[in-house]
Amino acid sequence: MSKISINYKGVNLDIQYDYQPEEKPERGPEAMYAGCNESFEIEEIKHKGVCFLEVFENDFDEIEEIIRYNW
Repeated sequence: MSKISINYKGVNLDIQYDYQPEEKPERGPEAMYAGCNESFEIEEIKHKGVCFLEVFENDFDEIEEIIRYNW
């Protein structure tokens, strides 16, 4: 779990998210691991300690892009 503070449309937000990078599959005759896709999930969005997750649910793609830009 990671946390970041961003300014989104003039509002300071504290965001908690889970990021799992892509893992390549094992190769070879004894390969056992199929790998996994990248995943990014916003767990919590707070402003001044109050949860606004549902308020911003339609903005997740844009917020994710801002978070990735700030890594």
